[in-house]
Amino acid sequence: MLIRQIFAMAAAVVMLLTGVVVDLGTQGADVWAATPEQSPAAGKYYDRSGRYQGRVDAKGRSYDQSGRYQGRQDAKGRFYDRTGRYQGRQDAKGRFYDDSGRYQGRVDEKGRFYDHSGRYQGRVDEKGRFYDHSGRYQGKKSPLR
Repeated sequence: MLIRQIFAMAAAVVMLLTGVVVDLGTQGADVWAATPEQSPAAGKYYDRSGRYQGRVDAKGRSYDQSGRYQGRQDAKGRFYDRTGRYQGRQDAKGRFYDDSGRYQGRVDEKGRFYDHSGRYQGRVDEKGRFYDHSGRYQGKKSPLR
């Protein structure tokens, strides 16, 4: 269910849903596994109006704008909600699967996001800016400090 919600909100790409924030940039779980000291999703997230939405720390734990723990992604690409319940996973090729193992979509090597039917949903550029399927700016990720 969470992964399906993630794809439904692909325009924002910043996901503070039932607890997990996912960076749909060009770095995947394979990069994090190679450098476990820093999650590729680590950063502060802002919506298109510049309002702070939350952050992901270096260990892949996500927090909402009030600082409340929301969930995490581990170094193997698995997602867990705030209660620790498994929600799905991202494989090394950028494909997402829900908690039942059903394919939900993918992110390609250029940061383009596609749903389970292969429809283009949006993209993340090299500067961490998010755009929806129509090219409209939706928000950004900035480094942790």
